[in-house]
Amino acid sequence: MKKGLYVLQVLILSLLFIGCNSEDEQTSTPIVQGAKTELFAVGTTRITRAAAKPYLFTLENIKSFNVQTREIVFQDFEPTSQLFPIYRNIEVHSYGKVLLHITTFVSPVNSQIFTDLSLVSESGKFYLSDCYPRNIENDSHYAKDNKAIAESREKRATEWGEFLSILRKHGKLIE
Repeated sequence: MKKGLYVLQVLILSLLFIGCNSEDEQTSTPIVQGAKTELFAVGTTRITRAAAKPYLFTLENIKSFNVQTREIVFQDFEPTSQLFPIYRNIEVHSYGKVLLHITTFVSPVNSQIFTDLSLVSESGKFYLSDCYPRNIENDSHYAKDNKAIAESREKRATEWGEFLSILRKHGKLIE
């Protein structure tokens, strides 16, 4: 019994040591430069570092983005609640720079309000929305939330422009 308890303690301490050790590491950028890595997304927890690929999706996985509706259409990739809940945030990078911080991946089953950029799943479609639920924006019942939404949008205006510019350059932007 004591031997089994000792082995269990050693195993737990080993896992804690490994977890603490890798917590300080930064998510690495793919080394290969080009269209594939000109735009890519990574999760911001250590789980990403253990994944086979250092990124969740790349520019190649984005078929189109509609500026008016904010719908993002993916190809050869589908965001799922099984993939995204393990990440606290999703970062969209362009080479060495973080362009966008996506705070969460949400679907209609979520009941929280998010006042920052969210990847929203609705009826089989995906949207990069300034908030969730998407219908609270500009609704007078949510004045406090709308102020936070506007502040978040203003903070990322430059990076948002760069994101759209990259999509435009590759013919993926619907204006």
